[in-house]
Amino acid sequence: MRGDGQHVMDATIERHEINAGNANLSYLKAGSGPVLLMMHGLMANAVDFKMQFEEFSARRLCIAPDLPGFGMSRDHGSEEPGLYVAADAMEAFISELVPEGEKLDLLGHSFGSVVALELTSRIPEKLRSVAIVGAPTDMTAKPLQRALMPFLPTFSILVNKITIDFYSRNVNIDRRNLTPEIDSLLEERNSIVSPEDADSMMSYIKSFKDWVLPEYPSDYDIPTLIVHGAVDNVVSMNAAEKLASKIPNSTVKIIGNARHSPMYEQSEEFNRILGEFLRI
Repeated sequence: MRGDGQHVMDATIERHEINAGNANLSYLKAGSGPVLLMMHGLMANAVDFKMQFEEFSARRLCIAPDLPGFGMSRDHGSEEPGLYVAADAMEAFISELVPEGEKLDLLGHSFGSVVALELTSRIPEKLRSVAIVGAPTDMTAKPLQRALMPFLPTFSILVNKITIDFYSRNVNIDRRNLTPEIDSLLEERNSIVSPEDADSMMSYIKSFKDWVLPEYPSDYDIPTLIVHGAVDNVVSMNAAEKLASKIPNSTVKIIGNARHSPMYEQSEEFNRILGEFLRI
């Protein structure tokens, strides 16, 4: 894959850009070995996975894009950003990322999990394993979505540094779990979140209204890890059990004292679970 290196976040994590289908994606990259591709949720960006880069880049080629419309991936072509635009871009991204005949490990958080699940029906031959974290589904998210729809046109007006910082430190996680390391991650992540991200979030939510979970055959054999925070106040923990009932060859892990973003709120436990799943 080609990409023009930009600023370095850490000693080993670099930001690059690449054309993927109709989108120009900005992404973070570090390490070497089999690919671990990580996709963030709404009103977020690739920085969400900084603690996974630090943990796994010695044994994996860790890559995390800013999905179309978020972070530094502002150029998404003429189409409004959303689930299918993101899935198209990620399918093109993966075709560049993974040589013919090789497979990758796919990790999605929140709405990034929906994109991951969409990809399981499109390119199963490219996937060695799938891990989904705090995944909303058509079974659990649509009532909330319907309640929010009347407010979508004006939501971006409410988004500013104060509301972004409050949400990330008091809703996505329990503020009592905030450490200097988490605070630094959120400061870096929130520095590239803007009202444009709120507009993209509204487009993603609207695109979700007709999506349904793929129907998996009984012999579906891609190992799937379903992770959920025990006190997630964004997506019901029942979603994990419902997903497990629909996805063969899946395992559920609940992380205690974690809300919607256990990959940094309880990173040590999350990384242990993910490492065991990936067998690294």
